[in-house]
Amino acid sequence: MRNFIQKKYTFPFIFITFGVFFSFMLILSIPSLYNLSKFEKKIKENIESEFSFILKDLEGIEYRFIPSPHLVINKSNLFLSNSIENKISSLNNVKISISLFDFYKNKITIKKIHIKNANFKISKKNLDLIINHLNKKKVTNLSILNSKIFYITKFKETSIISPIKKLKYSTNIKSNQKNLYIQGNIFDTN
Repeated sequence: MRNFIQKKYTFPFIFITFGVFFSFMLILSIPSLYNLSKFEKKIKENIESEFSFILKDLEGIEYRFIPSPHLVINKSNLFLSNSIENKISSLNNVKISISLFDFYKNKITIKKIHIKNANFKISKKNLDLIINHLNKKKVTNLSILNSKIFYITKFKETSIISPIKKLKYSTNIKSNQKNLYIQGNIFDTN
């Protein structure tokens, strides 16, 4: 009798499990059908307001949902101010973690930005902007992995190369406390 009940209810259980799984995957994959280039302005504005830096010249925005919903920007340029001389880096494959439910409402809510394998060129002028940024601006959640910082002198020569394995920078909104964690070597200090 027990084997009969197990065999009788196995098929509906498997059918329901697969139905729920494929429905969930369908819900996650629907934004891949959107025209993501129309979100470019919203992405730029949200990054500027939430992270206090500027991304320009965005190329190739893609949606991916594994391991969590995110956008990938194939190419972009990073600035700390609107001046063209203050370009910090040319970025490839910037991963932007988003809220999926806000995305369905045609809104962009950025949870975290992941930058990987980037080269940051910093001059004295840019260093002042970075220090000002650390002191006065709020950043939601920024992660930089396996990147290098090049300090450029006024004679356009590289004087310091600082490899960074991991940098996490965020601001706790409730306590207004900034968290900066750096693993690597920055300006010859581990």
